[in-house]
Amino acid sequence: MNSSKSSVVKESLSKTYNKAIDFAIQENIDNLVLVHDDVILENFSEERLTRLFKKFDVVGCAGTTEVKLQPPALLDGVFLAIKRKVFKKIRFDESCPSKWHFYDLDYSMQCHKAKFKLGVGDILLTHNSPGLKSFTDEFNKGQ
Repeated sequence: MNSSKSSVVKESLSKTYNKAIDFAIQENIDNLVLVHDDVILENFSEERLTRLFKKFDVVGCAGTTEVKLQPPALLDGVFLAIKRKVFKKIRFDESCPSKWHFYDLDYSMQCHKAKFKLGVGDILLTHNSPGLKSFTDEFNKGQ
């Protein structure tokens, strides 16, 4: 086993992301960017995010190169950039039975229901994940 992988967090992404929200609130941070640890941001910049935040409250990925629905109703949790006014009101649901799946769909729906504007932009990324080879028990818990 790779030694860098031995310290991988075992708690759910919802719990981990809520800790990041708590830190951002405590430190009075305006915008929070949550990114999976196996992602390379190809063209990310503060200027690009500032431009996108003029139109959207939550910026993310739609998991495809062709977004038919504008604005998208659901964002992929591989990358989420969230304004303070959103993360002060909306938290990730730690009761989701799947630790690694569906947290992003729930968060997107909560934001949409609260009338926050969700959007995607020209932030390119590479997700270095092999993906699921089959539906695991952990994945099925979230269905």
